[in-house]
Amino acid sequence: MKIIIAEDNPVILNLYKTALGKTDYDLILSSNGKKALENLNKTGARMVITDWEMPVMDGLTLCRRIREQRDSGAYVYIIFVSSHDSHDDAVAGLDAGADDYIKKPFNPYELISRIRAGERIIELEDKFKKTYGDLVHAEKMASVGRLAAGIAHEINNPAGFISGNLDIMKDYHNDLLNLIKKYKELVSFIAKDGTDNISSEIQIMTTNIKAEEDNIDIDFILQDTRDLLNENKKGITKITNLVNELRTFAHPGEPKEKKTDLNSEILSVLNIIQKNIKFREKVSVNFGEIPSIVCNPAELNQVFFCLLSNAAKATMEKGRIRISTETDNKNIIITVSDTGKGIEKNNLSKIFDPFFAADTAADEIGNGRGMSLNIAYNIVKNHGGRIEVKSDMGKGSVFSVILPFSKKEIEGISK
Repeated sequence: MKIIIAEDNPVILNLYKTALGKTDYDLILSSNGKKALENLNKTGARMVITDWEMPVMDGLTLCRRIREQRDSGAYVYIIFVSSHDSHDDAVAGLDAGADDYIKKPFNPYELISRIRAGERIIELEDKFKKTYGDLVHAEKMASVGRLAAGIAHEINNPAGFISGNLDIMKDYHNDLLNLIKKYKELVSFIAKDGTDNISSEIQIMTTNIKAEEDNIDIDFILQDTRDLLNENKKGITKITNLVNELRTFAHPGEPKEKKTDLNSEILSVLNIIQKNIKFREKVSVNFGEIPSIVCNPAELNQVFFCLLSNAAKATMEKGRIRISTETDNKNIIITVSDTGKGIEKNNLSKIFDPFFAADTAADEIGNGRGMSLNIAYNIVKNHGGRIEVKSDMGKGSVFSVILPFSKKEIEGISK
C-alpha cells in the first residue's frame, strides 16, 4: 500500500523510514502539505500521515483539502502525527477530517498498529462501496426497466398505426394496379386497332373502368392515401423525437462532465416522465434565467426523474406539481414542489437513507428498493451540492436541489 508522508523535518522523515523500512508499505515522502497533496493526486495513495506545522501548506489545511476533493474517488485514511499534544489540538485535527491522531515522539510499533487499523477501515470502506455500488446498479436497472416499459408503450402506439396504415395502403396499391391495368388495356387497344370498329370495344372497356373506379372508390383512395402518408409521417416524427429525448436524458457516449443547460435537461426529463406517469394535472414549469454549469447531466437527470416521480406518487389522489429554477449568483436552485399528501415529520430525517421506502417518500413509482432518493442525494453531494426538503402532512412537499457554480462560472457571471 502507498503511504504519503508529509513532514518537513529530515530527522523525523528518517524515523519514518526506519520504523516502516521493513514493511511492505511504499513510502512517498513530501516536505510540505502542498507537495503531499500533489503526490496524493498523482499516485492515488489511500493513506496520508501528516505533521501539523509545515511550510507552504500545514497539516490542517492538507486534511481539509483532501476532504474537499469531491472527485478524489477512493477514501483516503489520514493520520495526524504531531507534537501538539493538547486535547483541543486533537479535536481540531479530527474535525479537519483526520481519522487518527498520534503524539510525537511516536512509538514505531504503535505507528504500525495504527496504520494496520487504517488498512482495515479502508478495506471495509471498499467493501461498502462495492456493495452500495451493486445496490445502486440494481436500482438503476429497475428504473431503466420501468422507463423502458413506458417508452415501449409509447413507441408501440405510433408503430402500431404505421403498420396498420401500411397494410391498408398495400390493399390500395393492389386496387390501383388493377385499375391502371384496365387503363393500359384500353390504351393498348386504341394504339393497336386505330379508329376502325372500336366504338363498341371502347365502350365496353370504358364501362369496365368506370365500374372498377366505383368499386374501389378511387376518390376516397386518393384522399385517404394522402392522409395515411401524413399520419405515418407524424408517427415517424414522434418516434424520432422520443428517441432523441431518451438520448438527451441518458447522454450515452458523452463525457461524464460537460457544460450543461439545466433548464433544457429538466424539460427533456419532464417529456420522458410524462410518457410513463399520468399526472393528475399538467406540471407547472417556471424556468428562470440560469447559467450553464459544468456537471454530469445524465446523473442529474436521474435526480430530476426521481423527484418528479415521487411528486407524481404524492399527488396520485389530489394535488399539483410545480418545478422551477433560479439562481442566487452562487448556486443554481431547482425546486420540485407538490400539494400532495406530504411526508410525516418523523420520516423527514430518514428519507435519504438507503432502503427507506415510506409510501409517502422514497419509494419510486413501481417496485423500487427505497434507493432512489439516496441515489439522488449522493449524486447531488458528489456535485458539491445538497438537497433540502420541507413537508407538511396534507399540504405537500418541497424538494430543493442546490448546485454551486464552479470558480470559473462565478468569474464569468461577475464580468
